[in-house]
Amino acid sequence: MKSNKKLISTLEEVNDLVKQNDNISWGGLSPVETSKDLEIAINVLKDKKSIDKKHLQMLFAPTGLIQECSIVINWEKEYLRLSGQFDELILKIND
Repeated sequence: MKSNKKLISTLEEVNDLVKQNDNISWGGLSPVETSKDLEIAINVLKDKKSIDKKHLQMLFAPTGLIQECSIVINWEKEYLRLSGQFDELILKIND
């Protein structure tokens, strides 16, 4: 349960950063679409339901949209911190 709250917090922080840039498209998704995916995952976690872990892992993958956003709008250090948190927490979430 504690891992869910931390993951929700991490996803919310990432979502706030992703929303700062709507001028790029990577891998077929825009930042707006990625933000929507993050919001869906956050709400599903809050409802204590199963999330699509693979999809979230794809968004956080190196060279994925979230990292691309971090480079374009200069939050690479935050990306590294948040993606590390995400990688640790997503493993603790039950399917």
